[in-house]
Amino acid sequence: MTAREYTPSPEPGSRYKGSGVTLAPYYHAPMPNAARVVLITAPDEECARKIARSLVEERLLACANIVPGITSIYRWEGAVEETSEALLIGKTTDARLAQLETRLSELHPYDVPECVALAPVRVAARYLAWLMESTDS
Repeated sequence: MTAREYTPSPEPGSRYKGSGVTLAPYYHAPMPNAARVVLITAPDEECARKIARSLVEERLLACANIVPGITSIYRWEGAVEETSEALLIGKTTDARLAQLETRLSELHPYDVPECVALAPVRVAARYLAWLMESTDS
């Protein structure tokens, strides 16, 4: 689909040209639930940056934000652990999730890397068009 197909409707409740889909202004592109926000933790910022760059270059993520210096508290092998990590927040599509998870397991140093995909309630139509184009293989 092209960016033109995702142009938001100018008026609430208006019909999108020829699609039969009614859009709210600036939200609800014609492909509901296509976008995913993926949470991935990494041992440090450098590792998160390498993973993010690889996943974006391979079009498995459209973009990634890195939040350094988070504290994670979790249970691992029967003990409660507390560790400083970096959080990678990636944006992708539902269609790319399986490939993303496979590639993440190859790139990540953890035995069980975090890969939690969330479906946003709303995504700006232009952003969704860019996201779909950026992850299109």
